[in-house]
Amino acid sequence: MLEEEINEEYEYELENKLTDIDVKNKIEKILDIKNISEIFKYSIEVRNEKIRELNILKGVSKVQISRVLGMNKRLVQKIMEK
Repeated sequence: MLEEEINEEYEYELENKLTDIDVKNKIEKILDIKNISEIFKYSIEVRNEKIRELNILKGVSKVQISRVLGMNKRLVQKIMEK
């Protein structure tokens, strides 16, 4: 019984996880940019504000966001926690 519940929960998590491509597309839509690399054209202050906007993404970890952005995960975590 317990094993079956664990398997069901694991399958649910797999079905609801977003791929990096999905996350990239969502980030571009939220930030209203055409290419993810545009975020690096902003000043550091504006870039950080834009990254904080990504807190609205549900089911997406900061690690995945940092991977998609191509940034250090500790930096992204620090920015998003402010």
